[in-house]
Amino acid sequence: TLKDLLAFENVQSIAAVSVGLTDHREGLYPLNPYTKEQASEVIDIMEENYNGKVFASDEFYLKANRPIPSSDFYGEYYQIENGVGMYRSFLDEALFALENEEPSPTLKKTCATGVLAKPMISFIVDKAKNKWHNLECEVHTVENNFFGQKITVAGLITGQDIIAQLKD
Repeated sequence: TLKDLLAFENVQSIAAVSVGLTDHREGLYPLNPYTKEQASEVIDIMEENYNGKVFASDEFYLKANRPIPSSDFYGEYYQIENGVGMYRSFLDEALFALENEEPSPTLKKTCATGVLAKPMISFIVDKAKNKWHNLECEVHTVENNFFGQKITVAGLITGQDIIAQLKD
């Protein structure tokens, strides 16, 4: 499929994104989520054979427990809306903002995020706490009860899950 798509001269880039397996799959063909090993294989195929045109989504890197590529890897971020480079872009922008932001009065914040993004969000919050000793911030993982526990991306967390899990 990738070779066929890349044969078209107007194709700028292609995103490989894993299917979101919700708990609402009754009567549908049985599918399984990618394992760590399978996610790693997807990344290897993309990087070894199609580097620069075909990109694995951030979810593959996180599931494979592999480092997110540098911003140079993503070029113009053509596939950011498909979750390709979104993690890198957010991390770079957050670290840039931390370097250039002035301290403010005592801050007490709560941060909610999905399962996959929690390590990055915690990393950013720890950096912010090191810079601003007056910052109190707790990072909470919001489990996706609406779509199901297999949906771990922050962008698919629903308001009702945030309210239910952070109400106290």
